Amino acid sequence: MLPKKRVKYLYVAMKKGDREAFEALYKLFYERLSKYILSISKNTVEAEDIAQETLIWLWESRKDITINSSLNAYLYRSARNRYMDLYRKKERRSKLIEEIRQDIIIYIENSDAVEKELRLKQLYAAIEELPEKCKEIFILSKLKRYKQKDIAIQLNISQRTVESQIRNGLLAIRSKLDIN
Repeated sequence: MLPKKRVKYLYVAMKKGDREAFEALYKLFYERLSKYILSISKNTVEAEDIAQETLIWLWESRKDITINSSLNAYLYRSARNRYMDLYRKKERRSKLIEEIRQDIIIYIENSDAVEKELRLKQLYAAIEELPEKCKEIFILSKLKRYKQKDIAIQLNISQRTVESQIRNGLLAIRSKLDIN
């Protein structure tokens, strides 16, 4: 760890637009913030993303922020707040996805055999109309029952992208089936 005076010097230089000072701060804090968030989230990708977002935000907001505590404490608090925001957002998404999923199940199940067959055909037609990547992710998740983490690995995309595509697919299907 660098002495406090050196960190303060780098911070002041960064506030004036010194990219090298920012890069030094980035190198100093990135791994530490990643490990801190990993200890909370247990998700390496999330932890690395949050550490990076926190430090990029520091650079982009350098002219507007005033840090009254230590830079170290400020960055840790900022990273934790970003994690908490992400956690709350994921909770809301999960609830929305579950509500939509239940709406679709009820839509199909609350019908006689002939109507159920028709509704299933409508469902599969709605799935076919999804954008290609969304459709692929939706099928892997909802029809083949892959875990989101496994889909992300298989398709070499982030887990957030998988979550977003599933949500977008469910919303599009609900709209196509005219389910309120």
